[in-house]
Amino acid sequence: MIGNLDSALETVREMLAREAPFEHVEAYIENNASLDAEQRAVLWLYAWCGGQASELRSIVTAEQTPA
Repeated sequence: MIGNLDSALETVREMLAREAPFEHVEAYIENNASLDAEQRAVLWLYAWCGGQASELRSIVTAEQTPA
């Protein structure tokens, strides 16, 4: 299943690089039946970060500060 995510991530990366309309990226993520909900969430975060892996990494690994 990880291979599916890697492939989908590469596709989203390419779509963002060629500045495809965001609704096309959205449709690709939502209509990709080979991905589970968690994998779709990863792609959504990546797309919302504009394809910046470092920004995605900082979101995913952020430590919560005590309230």
